Amino acid sequence: QEDRVVFCNNTYAAMTGYSVDEILHLSPEQLASLVHPDDRPGIAERFRAQLEGKSIDPRFEFRGFKRDGSIIWIEAYASTIEYNGKSALQSVYMDITERKKAENALRESEERFRLIAETIDEIFWIVDENETGAIYLSPAYDRIWGYPREQVVNNSDPFMMDMVHPD
Repeated sequence: QEDRVVFCNNTYAAMTGYSVDEILHLSPEQLASLVHPDDRPGIAERFRAQLEGKSIDPRFEFRGFKRDGSIIWIEAYASTIEYNGKSALQSVYMDITERKKAENALRESEERFRLIAETIDEIFWIVDENETGAIYLSPAYDRIWGYPREQVVNNSDPFMMDMVHPD
C-alpha cells in the first residue's frame, strides 16, 4: 500500500533473509532495491496497472535479492484487495530459484545435444517408446542415405528395414 509493505509473513522474511519487522520498515526505495534492476520497470508498471484496476495476468516471475546479495527467482501471484479502507496489492511469493537453475541446465543440455546431433558424421535416430516410428534422425541421414529425413520420421518401420537389402 502506497509503495510500502503493510503485512509480511515469516516465510517471506526467511526466504529473503530479513526479519518481518525489517521488511515492514523498508522505504519504497529500499523495497525497489530488493528487485533486480532489469526487472524493476516491469514490476512497477505491473503493480500500477493492478492498482488502477486493469486486467492483467496475476502470475509473473522476477529476480530479487536476498539480504546476502544473492539472487533469488520469485514466482508471484498478485491481486488487488482492500486493506484498512484503501486499495492494496496482496502478493504470494514462491522461491523458484532451483526450478530456474534446472530449466537453465536443461536448456544447456539440449543445446549441447543439438550441436552434437547436427555435426556428427554418423546416423542416429530416436524411436518413440511404442516403436511405431522414428521421431528424430540426425542430419547425417540425408547425406549418407540420400533420402530426406522427413520421409522416414514417423515411418511405420522405425528401424527402416525396408531400406536394408533383403539378404
